[in-house]
Amino acid sequence: MNWILQEPIIIQGITEPGVANYVAKMRAYGTKIVAGVATRKQETVIKDIPLYHLVEDIIKELGEVKTSLIFVAPDQVLDAAREAIAAGLHYLIIVTTGVPPLDMIRLLQEKPKDTLILGSGSSGILVPKKACLGIVQPEYFMLGSVALISDSEFLTYEVAWELNNQEIGQSIVVDLGNDPILGSNLPEWLTFCDQDSETEAIVLIQQVKDIEKFAVDLAKTKISKPIVTYIVGLQTPQERVLQNATNIVDSYISTSIPSQNSHKKIISSLKKAGIKIAQTPAEIPTIISNINCRKKR
Repeated sequence: MNWILQEPIIIQGITEPGVANYVAKMRAYGTKIVAGVATRKQETVIKDIPLYHLVEDIIKELGEVKTSLIFVAPDQVLDAAREAIAAGLHYLIIVTTGVPPLDMIRLLQEKPKDTLILGSGSSGILVPKKACLGIVQPEYFMLGSVALISDSEFLTYEVAWELNNQEIGQSIVVDLGNDPILGSNLPEWLTFCDQDSETEAIVLIQQVKDIEKFAVDLAKTKISKPIVTYIVGLQTPQERVLQNATNIVDSYISTSIPSQNSHKKIISSLKKAGIKIAQTPAEIPTIISNINCRKKR
């Protein structure tokens, strides 16, 4: 993966409600948006950005473009992605959420090997002070040496807030997406961050429901840089076993007994592999500081 974030990008679905506000924020941050694809007949320009009806028309007039942000309606995402790929684009960020799973499966089956898809349901990518692609709110991040990879947009902000309070900045922020079928996986982004010269440590934010796949992905990915992970919902009991009626009568109360946490073995194996486990977002800065990462610049 060789993503040059400073390259010009296009917006597919630029005329969708609310997208113009995100476009304005990205441009203010320095993102080079050269054109948009309108999903319906409207004016030919929006916020000084020329509009086209097809991606291939943009390529013919403006030359090579490698990256597209996709904001079209969920049922239009597959066609939009196919159109971008056919026009020679290699990097697609699907911001749209709720894309039909079968459409994502078809897209992954059809896409060329050199095409990277982030999402669907991704808030995008941010490199603090350099590039903002998507709906990430850049004001919540600062430049530094810690990469954040997450499947939870809002928890990413919480973790960044904790890091910022200790003046620990971020080298890159990646939201994998929150839909059932995702275009790119954790090993791809771990490898990317491991090869990134600006990154000294990696923080992963993952849902507990995906912990088994998460552990498998970590095990099969050779990463030289330290990894800290916050697993959301780890302390939540997986089952609740109610006491029987006799015990309830005897004690006058009804309580519940947490079942044996089946994740303990997985957590233990992660720790043995050198993965640092944070119990809360507030613990992450302390762990990172012990790794001696550079603070903000």
